[in-house]
Amino acid sequence: MDEAEAAIDALEQLGLTEYEARCFVALTRLPHGTAKEVGQVADIPRSRVYETMDRLQDRGLVDV
Repeated sequence: MDEAEAAIDALEQLGLTEYEARCFVALTRLPHGTAKEVGQVADIPRSRVYETMDRLQDRGLVDV
């Protein structure tokens, strides 16, 4: 298991969904980016990036 997958697993254990964890980890690699860029790095559909980032913002974890 690589570092990113370990971080995703840890974030899921803290209560984030898989997509939330993947987006959060992707943002550690991209300090900012488009939904397309985040989706590519997070390996999730771009259409799901928008709602996932909104949930992370609601949790106070990211600024959109």
